[in-house]
Amino acid sequence: MRFFFLSLFLLTSWAHARLLQDEVSGEVVLELTLKQACELQGHQELPLVEAVGKDKIDCMGKIILIAPSCLKKRSDEFLKFSLEEKKIRCFYGKQVLLSLACDERDKNYCLDSKKSCLSLGQKFAMKLDLFRHSVVEREKEKVLNCLFDSSKNETPSLK
Repeated sequence: MRFFFLSLFLLTSWAHARLLQDEVSGEVVLELTLKQACELQGHQELPLVEAVGKDKIDCMGKIILIAPSCLKKRSDEFLKFSLEEKKIRCFYGKQVLLSLACDERDKNYCLDSKKSCLSLGQKFAMKLDLFRHSVVEREKEKVLNCLFDSSKNETPSLK
């Protein structure tokens, strides 16, 4: 449930569409301090480190993006990150299934399922490949479905 609310928060920065499903298979969450994130990117001797916005850190005058720190910690299957107070949470997984409601206000997300899913993948499944995408009619509304997977060669199945 916590993953759903985190995903909903991240999605609202991308779009105002309603997230119906955010299912991750093989989820791993690693935590980093802001100082550790700076050190992973080669910055040393940091008595003062602070967050700058939602996706950057000030490492004693050097502004860095957070995502590369998560990638250096573990590059495979990186999905996304969150910044919570003085901690960074890096999310990793093998597969992600997203479903978005395209109501009247957000119907444009269902016009091009591949383009919309690729855009969502930049926020929710950074290192996974888009495996399947579709738009289906469900209870008088259109729903965008996106399945991201770590290996294109196998048929994915969420477990």
